[in-house]
Amino acid sequence: MKRLIITFLILLSLSLFFDNGYSQEKGFSLSQNYPNPFNPSTKIKFDLHKNGVVKLEIYNLLGQNIKTLINEYKSAGSYELYFNAESIPAGIYFYKLTYGEYSEIKRMILLK
Repeated sequence: MKRLIITFLILLSLSLFFDNGYSQEKGFSLSQNYPNPFNPSTKIKFDLHKNGVVKLEIYNLLGQNIKTLINEYKSAGSYELYFNAESIPAGIYFYKLTYGEYSEIKRMILLK
């Protein structure tokens, strides 16, 4: 249990480190999922300041890619995606938005 807590704190620190608030420079902004914690689905919102290829992926605590929600060209604007986690176990997951050379990671908790 102690090891899980230490791992969680390290990953939370990393996710906060990469959330540096330079949304204009990055060309996008990524919101915290809602609700969080969630069961079994949650909404992920992001804004693009200009057109480009966007990739949104879900990872587990081991860094394994669980699912790629999108990987396509999008026009500038606001987007909402729903992630249904019925088929995966409860736990802490991360979602990563990549846009050009920038990316941002946020944490979410699945309860069952």
